[in-house]
Amino acid sequence: TPEALEQHCTGRFSDDFCMVNPLGRILSKSQLVTGLTHGYNTHPADFEIHVHNCQVLQNLKEEGLKLVSYEEWQRTGNTTTARRSTALMRVLEDGNIEWKYVHETWLEGKGPNDEGSTMTAEETAAATATASKPARAAADAAASTKPKKSATLVSPRRHVSDKLAAMGATPIIKHEEMVGLEFRGVSIHTTQGPMANAAWLDTSTKRLEEMCQAADDLHRRLNLPEVCFSQATVIVTLSPEGPTLTWTVFDALQEWSAAHANIPVGSDAVCRGVSVLKSVDAALWSNKAVQTEFHYDWTYTTPFSVSTFGAWSPLAASGMAMGLLKDTAQPILYYDEIELYEDDLHDNGVVNHRIKLRLMPTCLYVLSRCWVRVDSLLLQCRETRIMVEFASPSKQHKVYRDITWRQCAWNELSGCNLPTDVRAWKNEGAPETAAWNALVNRLPIVPELPEGFHKHSVLQMSTTKDSDDDAMES
Repeated sequence: TPEALEQHCTGRFSDDFCMVNPLGRILSKSQLVTGLTHGYNTHPADFEIHVHNCQVLQNLKEEGLKLVSYEEWQRTGNTTTARRSTALMRVLEDGNIEWKYVHETWLEGKGPNDEGSTMTAEETAAATATASKPARAAADAAASTKPKKSATLVSPRRHVSDKLAAMGATPIIKHEEMVGLEFRGVSIHTTQGPMANAAWLDTSTKRLEEMCQAADDLHRRLNLPEVCFSQATVIVTLSPEGPTLTWTVFDALQEWSAAHANIPVGSDAVCRGVSVLKSVDAALWSNKAVQTEFHYDWTYTTPFSVSTFGAWSPLAASGMAMGLLKDTAQPILYYDEIELYEDDLHDNGVVNHRIKLRLMPTCLYVLSRCWVRVDSLLLQCRETRIMVEFASPSKQHKVYRDITWRQCAWNELSGCNLPTDVRAWKNEGAPETAAWNALVNRLPIVPELPEGFHKHSVLQMSTTKDSDDDAMES
């Protein structure tokens, strides 16, 4: 199960574990474990991994460390990639191995975009023959117990009530998997999927770089978050011809990127809540005349709330009937949690963007949260809440939206009666607790949102989709 995999991996990597993947992206322990958990059982049934050419490069007995190298060949159908890995491991007293560091590099001609990434029958036989016996035995044992099924898009955190059918909900099935449901005229799709591949990252980076250029300025380049889930999607269609609410990783990063068009390279300008934050180490460079094309908001703090076909009308106060969520007599029919992206901010903290969805007989509730922690500098939390109140069949549902931004500089935490120890604010690698959420909700609220954002609003439920220019809001 994903939970068992997460527990197993957590015990196999040191707390300060670091990995450099073949694309040069740095992954922390929590990011790697998250990626492995979300990718559980997502590969096709013919997916294979072969490990060979294992060597001990150095045996540091006094430190209890071993530096090793090996080749890892991955095959799906006729497509094969191969990488050479160098790993630093600690030998524990009980004889087990603790991974501390891994650096991967594509073998020549065997990267995902290389013409030579098709494995011949001879190469396959050679890779299999030279694979280490323990690795082959482990692979054979896993293959004998692993169910043969197609790649999954299902989130490991999804919950489906056994009362779903009795309440009149209809599952939406795709490739023998439940990817959503229809309930009271509302269609709900939620998918997670594995981490984005190199092709998606390259294409998306180019598209986003086109949006972020400021006029008459140095050409700006971008790096995307270390962990992106390209197939992560939440779609709520309120009626066959009515408004649609959508959350995807590209939508979130698109708003983040577009804001840079009004931030000249090297400036401290702020646009729609996006700015280029300076870390505590920035003072070291304050006297150096350095201007770089990689001038962008490296915290990925997006102003994105939701992509909407439909117009929002402002309200003086929230229209949400929060009592519906507290009604314990009503069961939770469907729950899902989808992660769009995550990054450890070059070991300076964390950013993660997650969507939580809950369906009850009386309402649908969605929470979109972008959480940013820059250690010793800043805390930010941007939340969008959507509530769909189900109406009688002869009436239209009511859709409300609340947007809340919270922010506090680290040196102001004590003045707000909030903890300054970074450990109190860490939540990566573990489920969010009620205590942690309560702590985040004590952060000061940003009093004024950027122009065009409404703290409270209601969706106009037109029967036809307006044009993108008039109706597409976020």
